[in-house]
Amino acid sequence: MTAGDSIADLPRLAARRFGAVTAIVEGESTDVSHASFAAIDALSEAFGRFLKQGGLAPGDRVILYGDNAINWVIAYYGILKVDGVVVPANKLLTPAEIAYIAEHSAAKWIIGTAVLLDAVADLDIPNSVAWDRDDGVFTAALQQGGAPHGTTRGGDDVAAICYTSGTTGRPKGAALTHRNILTNAILTATMHGKTEHDVMVSALPCPHVYGNVIVHSAFLTGARLILFSQFDPDTILNTLERENASVFEGVPTMYYYLLNENLEARDLTQLRLLTVGGQSMPVPRLEEVIRRFGAPLVELWGMTELAGLGTTHAWLSGACGAVPLGSIGVTLPGIEARIASLDDPHAVAAPGEAGELQIRGPVVMQGYWQDAAATAEVIDPDGWLSTGDVATKDQQGFLRIVDRKKDMILTAGYNIYPAEVEAVISQHKAVAMCAVASEPDALKGTIPVAHVVCKPGVHIDSEALIAHCRQSLAAYKVPRRVVFTDDLPKTSSGKIMRRALKVNG
Repeated sequence: MTAGDSIADLPRLAARRFGAVTAIVEGESTDVSHASFAAIDALSEAFGRFLKQGGLAPGDRVILYGDNAINWVIAYYGILKVDGVVVPANKLLTPAEIAYIAEHSAAKWIIGTAVLLDAVADLDIPNSVAWDRDDGVFTAALQQGGAPHGTTRGGDDVAAICYTSGTTGRPKGAALTHRNILTNAILTATMHGKTEHDVMVSALPCPHVYGNVIVHSAFLTGARLILFSQFDPDTILNTLERENASVFEGVPTMYYYLLNENLEARDLTQLRLLTVGGQSMPVPRLEEVIRRFGAPLVELWGMTELAGLGTTHAWLSGACGAVPLGSIGVTLPGIEARIASLDDPHAVAAPGEAGELQIRGPVVMQGYWQDAAATAEVIDPDGWLSTGDVATKDQQGFLRIVDRKKDMILTAGYNIYPAEVEAVISQHKAVAMCAVASEPDALKGTIPVAHVVCKPGVHIDSEALIAHCRQSLAAYKVPRRVVFTDDLPKTSSGKIMRRALKVNG
């Protein structure tokens, strides 16, 4: 299979190679719902015929709005098999957010779970199908007979429009081509050494670009994917142990919760790879994960506009202990990265200097849907995508994320990167999770404030924690106050939302 093919070819190829082998398991299902590669290929073919008979034309947009499930995968591939364009929507989006996406994408269909579709029933979307409703429509759709539909779209045609979180205004739709998505999935599966012998466990949302890559990696390699719609530490550990899982894919918050469990009482010897991405994770926590799980931990970095990953480590490096912790690795094969000056995005930063990470190559999105101006702001004429992340590159070529440019706190003229402060706070033995955000100050403009979750049964006062910070940080970087809380706001994929903690002046 090549990156110029249609994503619709993935289940077809997998059905020929792996047939009745189990592809997807719904981890939370009481009756252990599962489907083989051949079944998903056949059912997605039938669902595609149903959509075509219902009037779906090539290029029509279809919103996919539901929980992680086998039916999500069937619908996704079914849409693409009749040349539709998938608009993945996270189940946590509000009706108002779905309304904007529906209008902006001019969606012709919306497919998902009944409770979510009922909440947006008044939207002007011509067609709606719930896969868990008792009306039998979806069941009948999976029984549509007829000849297989030959896809005409692929390569540089748009396969999906993935809307960003909208932290700086209205969400923008990253138009991802078949080439973007397939290239990312192929290269990621290669870097992580996935094969038909793997059992992968993931609670990352399928609409999230990396959650999507994980699904595709199963069909590329024949690995079995155990999919959860929610993250629960005990359930995940039970599954890893019971199913002899070899790969767990997570974000830092998931690992923070898992570290609170009695890992030493678990048999996790089959794990060959742990992955973590989405946010920076302090090195002491990375070391603790590796030590207590007894498995290599590989950091990765990506974004919606790249259809998944931009950088990672090869899994064998992790297995050999050759991964420099705190680094997001190197680019995927065939992808370029450079560190641009923070003063001039067209100039390369000096060696070792922090600058904005820029990416170029076949994983970079086609552009923002119906927004040429926004596209031109982030992709220059030479094809370099400005990521908004501040990074450095060491002499060995390993990249490290310093922080998001937009999260930088400016205090009396000094730049403070929250991730650096969080790394120091996390080293304290009482801290389970933390996030540093800004709030207005009459004298300094803005000041850093630490929001801290303590480990169960452990407490520390703010003065002691601030004193701990003073040992490792310059005075201007030390949080001015500490807010203790039971939890931190997180996105659906588990990333901590600093912006929800930020106090605006």
